[in-house]
Amino acid sequence: MAKHRRWCVTAVTATVLVVVTSCTMDNPQYQGGPDLPEECRAGSEVSETFEQFEHPRKVDLWMVVDNAEGGGDYQDALADSMSVLQRQVDGEEVDVRAAVSTMDPEAGVDLAPVIGGPEGCENNTDSVAESSDDDWADTLACNVRQGTEGERRRQPMEMIRNTLQQRPDRFDDFRRDDARLVTVVFSNMDDCSGDDFQDDEDSPIRSVCAWQHDRLSDIDEWVDELQGSAVVREGISLVVMSGPPSGITYEEGEDVRHSCQSAHGRAFPAERLHDASRSLGEQGRFDSICTFRFDRHMEALAQQEILNDQVTLCPSETMAHEPLEVVGVGADGESEDIAFGPGFEFVGATDDCEQGAIRLRGEGAEGVERVEMRYCGL
Repeated sequence: MAKHRRWCVTAVTATVLVVVTSCTMDNPQYQGGPDLPEECRAGSEVSETFEQFEHPRKVDLWMVVDNAEGGGDYQDALADSMSVLQRQVDGEEVDVRAAVSTMDPEAGVDLAPVIGGPEGCENNTDSVAESSDDDWADTLACNVRQGTEGERRRQPMEMIRNTLQQRPDRFDDFRRDDARLVTVVFSNMDDCSGDDFQDDEDSPIRSVCAWQHDRLSDIDEWVDELQGSAVVREGISLVVMSGPPSGITYEEGEDVRHSCQSAHGRAFPAERLHDASRSLGEQGRFDSICTFRFDRHMEALAQQEILNDQVTLCPSETMAHEPLEVVGVGADGESEDIAFGPGFEFVGATDDCEQGAIRLRGEGAEGVERVEMRYCGL
């Protein structure tokens, strides 16, 4: 492997007499695992550098919370489960930042207001929670309690689009360029984003939105824009916690029936949010809000999104086979081989990377700012 090869070259430079002896000794820095080929079995050698990508062990957790009428008890239940999220994450090798926004796309603030009113939140002064702090779940639990004075029309998809595409300055104190963005939409009602929508104050908003479903924004376009805001496929993901879909189309005048009713109130079918999460494939997930506690939701969020520490790197040319060498370069310019197996895996051609790809694991990306790869291109 390259690490053996480099060590021997160093020995040659120091003294020619020790070349044979030194090269037959074990390299204590070698990390084992499958051997990479030393030359191309097909094609010709290509060198490529990946200078910017979302780090597998850096996560920005963005909670987009429903603050309209009827959501208060749901917020309280979500807040009560934040300690479960912290227990899942603490002790793991992952750096998490977490912040909250509401569903109003015209809100004039970068993040939702800091909440210091409820019991236990009197000393809360932070809009961003960081997993390096002992009480980071308490900060998040306070800030998801955004009250119920928001606009009755929920527009999480438009708010997300505006923030990521048009007003990224709203994220200045939260979003990191080299972190994976995990977006959680939490609402007991469906998205109602769309420029052509016309409200009818005399009818329930859930029904007005359903009647005008053909006037709402296109889900596929929204998904494409969302994915386009990330460098790698795993750079952005969406988790929806809302009312399970019914598959029913409502005509004007028909009232949308609720999916469930619990101690927290009613939840209504979230057809659009469900379709958006499904359209994201492995990077999207839908959980029903029809439950009493959200402990299991937080466990799944931690295990499936936050701690799923791998990112896919797609080369510009078609890979003939596994790479010849993958090297990580740190901020100090020092380079180190990334081990085949524990540090990365070769996954071949995928739907997102038709030329082939490697999947960089958290262990292999530790302390790495850019990745240099030698491979055989066809």
